[in-house]
Amino acid sequence: MTTIVFSHANSFPAGTYRMLFDAWKAAGYTVHAVEKFGHDPLRPPTSNWPGLRDELVALIE
Repeated sequence: MTTIVFSHANSFPAGTYRMLFDAWKAAGYTVHAVEKFGHDPLRPPTSNWPGLRDELVALIE
């Protein structure tokens, strides 16, 4: 089964995309959504991408 890891780039909660997730699930995908991407206290905001990358990789692993 194929897994989709969804990380949105706005301030809306992941649940906003529920209709999209439901369609993907109905098509046979497993969906994992990052609820508060970029809010991990272990990886504070910076002016670059490494913290966000590390957060996403940690979720996937």
